[in-house]
Amino acid sequence: MLNNKNIFLKKKILIYGLGKSGLSAFKYLKKNNELYLYDDKKVDNKSKEVKKKLIKYEGIKKKKIDYIIISPGININKCRLSKFLKKNFKKIYTDLDIFCSHYTKNKKITITGTNGKSTTASILYKILKDQKFDARLVGNIGNPVLSEKNISNKTIFVVEASSYQLEYSKLFRSDISVILNISPDHLERHKTLKKYIKAKFKIFKNQTNKDYAILNTNNFYIKREMKYQKFSSKVIKINKYIDVEFLKKVNNPYFYSDGNRENLSFIIQIIKIFKIMKNLYSNSPASFLQSSALIIASICIIILRYPSFLLQPRMWAEESIYYETFFSNPSFMDGFDAMIYPAYYVLISRIVGLLASLVDPKNAALVTTICGLIVLLMPLVIIILGKSKYWSTIDQKIVLSAFLIFSCSTGEIWMNSTNVGFIMAVVTFLILIDENPGNYYKKSLYMLLLFLAILTGPISLLMSPFFLYRFLQKKEPVYLIYCALFLILGLFQISYFLVSHNLETVGSINRGIFMNNSIMDSFFYWIAPNILFPILGYFVSNGFKTLAVLGSQNPEQLISMSQSLPYNFSEVIGLAIFLLPMLAIILGGIVLAIYVYFFRHSDSNERVYLLILFAYLSILLTVLSLGGQGGIRYSYVTSFILMFFLLQRFALLKSGIERNIIKTVVSLSLLIGILEYYPRVISFSPDFRSSQESEWPNWKNEVAIWKENPSHQVRIWPHLRQDTNIWPARSEVWTVDLNNDKTWDSQGGFRYSEELSIFFQDGSN
Repeated sequence: MLNNKNIFLKKKILIYGLGKSGLSAFKYLKKNNELYLYDDKKVDNKSKEVKKKLIKYEGIKKKKIDYIIISPGININKCRLSKFLKKNFKKIYTDLDIFCSHYTKNKKITITGTNGKSTTASILYKILKDQKFDARLVGNIGNPVLSEKNISNKTIFVVEASSYQLEYSKLFRSDISVILNISPDHLERHKTLKKYIKAKFKIFKNQTNKDYAILNTNNFYIKREMKYQKFSSKVIKINKYIDVEFLKKVNNPYFYSDGNRENLSFIIQIIKIFKIMKNLYSNSPASFLQSSALIIASICIIILRYPSFLLQPRMWAEESIYYETFFSNPSFMDGFDAMIYPAYYVLISRIVGLLASLVDPKNAALVTTICGLIVLLMPLVIIILGKSKYWSTIDQKIVLSAFLIFSCSTGEIWMNSTNVGFIMAVVTFLILIDENPGNYYKKSLYMLLLFLAILTGPISLLMSPFFLYRFLQKKEPVYLIYCALFLILGLFQISYFLVSHNLETVGSINRGIFMNNSIMDSFFYWIAPNILFPILGYFVSNGFKTLAVLGSQNPEQLISMSQSLPYNFSEVIGLAIFLLPMLAIILGGIVLAIYVYFFRHSDSNERVYLLILFAYLSILLTVLSLGGQGGIRYSYVTSFILMFFLLQRFALLKSGIERNIIKTVVSLSLLIGILEYYPRVISFSPDFRSSQESEWPNWKNEVAIWKENPSHQVRIWPHLRQDTNIWPARSEVWTVDLNNDKTWDSQGGFRYSEELSIFFQDGSN
């Protein structure tokens, strides 16, 4: 690979600037040259080899130097060697020049521009790798151009070149050179826009008639400068961006972002040169088979978590009210007047109740369970079958699916229609961050899902500001339609909220709970389900919250409980209670520090759609979930957003401590989620009966008894004895009366009020 005719052999060379590019140049040239190293700043590198080659400022003029290799960050007008460099300007070269002098037989594709360089270069690199080319991503992104190892003649270099790198280069030549766009930038370095443009256009200087120059002639500055430039290469003008219809044919997920359509126009021209265009079209059979296998595997894992949910179908809590109302009312509209949550409309649960009422009563629970399973699969199907830059590869699809199934899962939402609003919130989140508007069918599907989500609870509606931000950012018509859906359906939900039954009671209860909590307790109620649960699992998070709140509100009870243990832990418990405030402060400080760090080191999309959304939803849902006492189901969407964010951070990092920390966290999260997968659902199954004398009711058996004795009240889950300690002490309220007409006033309102009163009298969860 080494070209012995290159000029950088057996020379005395000064390397000015010892950053990544400078040190890579040193390592590359040290075998065949006499090198001197210099940097304006103190060199922290403790390598004896580097220290040995360091030269002092006073000694530079005394040396006979053939060439000067200057780092991109050096501005010859504002550096310590300014006069020396100007005097010896003809001797100044860059690592790009060394690179081109040595690797003469390798294809080089170089991309520059004011905006979009990294995105375009990364996409192109990924495409070449997917097509089994030995591609390397170097330059201003990836490794320095001289750091790559194991180079062959077939290696293709994708180079991201900045104006700083091009400014002082003399020998650099690229087979394909691209300028994406130009706008005023880096004028503090280049002084004038003219000099900045001149630096960019050096990318074409040494090209031959075998090379290609690709330019964006829609850009004013590029179009103007082309009048004064002479090109030896073949010029390709980009003046029309890829049509949306083309995207329907493309199988590469990196093209789906609206912001990448301009970049795609350049990439298409490049891959035409490489004659790999055909590989971008149509769906891959292997990919389809992988996705199908993943869906089947997900269904099996969900069902195998607790097969009795299907083998012995149940109705869970509130979904029974919708069923019995539709079953007992001959009028279709009277059935839709049923409402368990007096504060908002729950459309999917109503539809499920209607469907269940249309079959034989003995099969009604099977209908509600299957419908619950279908809704549970919705976010998984979006990820597995969908195409987005966030879930493009099969590995990404598997990991995200695993988090939804294991790390963020809770038994409360598993295979029932009562809690579908929490699942639909995840669906809404996935639609929000999916940057691929897709074709007509995908847009229509997303509109339908948003329609269902917004009318199935307030959580999805809470995300409306972020959809508005997305529209203002992208200006895509589809996001305007999404915003219109939120506006119209949101007004309906708000109106429903204002006229709903028992609103005053519910509102006062929520206010009372939250206002009565101390700041410390509120913090415990927030951090346990939203931070600790997705990372450390249900039992750690719930144990922490229980001990922390109990220690804060009723330390005597906690000490008394400790005395019943095999050993007397009262002193330890007392110390723990004493340390709880300090623990809260420490945990709060850690969470805040992490949040600030991630916010400062994340791009704008991550900040808005992930970090801010997580903070926004987690705080609001803590308040809405009975002041943080409403169960772990409220953190299903926020847990997933947190883990989703960590995965995106992990993907962006090449190496370092942060990457290793995130890798440990997400691995631990999945491991604990898998270990707790079955135990988390136990409390919502017949296997968890504690001190109860009877088994939880079997729906089919209960219906058979009712058919023989119409006065029988069909018992449903959770059917708990009054003396149980699993749930708040209550009478046997969870039953279904299939004999009389039901309305919200006569059944739902009564039951809801009774449940709330019992709950708050008990004061537990």
